This record gives sequence, structure tokens and C-alpha cells, in this order.
Amino acid sequence: MKDTATTPSIADMLVSARQDAEQAQRRVVVLDRVQAAMDELQEIGCDPNLEVVGTWVSLSLDLGGAAPRALPSPAAPVVEPVQPAPQAEMVEKAPRDEPESQPAATAAPAAKPERRAGPFDAAEDAAIREAIKAGQSTAEIATGLNRAPQGVSARIRVLNDQDGAPTTPPRAARPSTSRAAGPEDDMSNGMPASEREVRRRVRRLGYPAPWNAQRDLALVEALLSGRKLDGAAEAAKVTTLVAKARWEGLCPDRSWDTQMQLLATLRKIAGEG
Repeated sequence: MKDTATTPSIADMLVSARQDAEQAQRRVVVLDRVQAAMDELQEIGCDPNLEVVGTWVSLSLDLGGAAPRALPSPAAPVVEPVQPAPQAEMVEKAPRDEPESQPAATAAPAAKPERRAGPFDAAEDAAIREAIKAGQSTAEIATGLNRAPQGVSARIRVLNDQDGAPTTPPRAARPSTSRAAGPEDDMSNGMPASEREVRRRVRRLGYPAPWNAQRDLALVEALLSGRKLDGAAEAAKVTTLVAKARWEGLCPDRSWDTQMQLLATLRKIAGEG
């Protein structure tokens, strides 16, 4: 008897693809809200730290900069009964009958100095370069400059673009932006408009590591064959989060015709390489 239950139908594949798209959209909403929460925490002086492990996203906070809580009032000292003693001894202990001074309240911890804001000056740029040479992390550099880690990270990127980081060569241009023109720019070659759009989208995204034309094709073929995102990421040899971001860039419109055109165009691009 012929077994028809082992091959998924086009309708089943479409339902699975739509479910994956809905799940990816929910993740985008969650990540947007996490970023908004980090921005709000940064504005009130907290120092949020985001860690990503696989599909898990952990947000931790350093509350050292929060306003110190009021200390409880010191408890009244316990007065022990005075034991009977000879007159001479009582005279010597007479000064102890005076009220003893209350213990001083513990000094409140000094508030963290307010972080610097505004443009970086030449001295800070020099300090950043020296810190990178010394192998310091972005968080350590930010602490030394009393700046937000996000601001220091952005400044390091600016310095890289200007003259390269002190310990690394200048940033290389992406292959997608180095060429003057591509076949999609030749309006006389009869290329369909939908294929031109896909090629231009791929060109705008470029191929930042670890991506290339073959990995793009492996990712899209796996997803459109019905595999889940983690399985497609494994096929492309990248992490799930990296695969999710690439898929959203390659296919912002999740209609079936658009996905089929994307797949066909990626196969052509991979063959051209």
C-alpha cells in the first residue's frame, strides 16, 4: 500500500512557514521591548547588561548607583545593672554614670558620580586607543572614562572608521559595496523586476561574516522546505539569532510569491560566484 503520510503537502509547508514567521515577529517585538527597557534604565543611571546565549536573552542590572536606603535608627544601648562596690571604687566609676554618647550612624555610601555625556574630546580618544592596546574591554574603558558602555562602543566604531583601532587594521569594505554595478543595474538585460529587487536587497545587506551566497541559499532552502529556525541555522552553520536577523533582512515580505522569487534568485547568485 502506498504511504502518503511521509511527504508534506504544499499546504502543510505553507502553514509551517507562516507559523515560523509569526514566531519570528513575536521575537522582534520582544527584542524591541528589551531594547526600550535598556534605554529607560540607562536614562535613570542604571547599567544594564545584555547577554545572549543561543535563543536565551538575559538582562542583568547593577544597582550600585541607586539611591541608598535610609538606615534604621540605632537601638537604645542596654544598660547593665551596676553591681555594689566599695565607696572608693564607686567614686572611680562615677563618670560612667553619665549618659554615654550614642554610636554614630553608619555613613551613607557615596553616590556614584554622574556619567559624562556629550562629545568625546581628544584626551578621551587617546585614552580609548591606549586602553584597546592594553586589551581592555569596552566595559572597562567605559568605567575608566565614566561614560556609558554604549557611548564608548559607538565611539570605538567611529575611531575605527577614521583611522582604524590601535590594535587592528582599518575596517575592510564589504564586498557588496566595493563593486561599481551589478546585473540588476543593467536595465536592458530583460531581468524581471522582482529579481532585480531581490538582488538589490542582497547587495544592500552585503556579506558580513559569516555570511556568503552559499549560506544565504542554505538558510532559505531549509526554511522553505519546512525546517524550523534552529534547523535552518544549523544548515547555514550560524547561530539561531544570526539566522533570524539574516532571514528578516532577506525576506521582509513573507508572501509565498516573494519567498519563491527569493529562493530562485539566491540560487542564481550562488551559481554566479
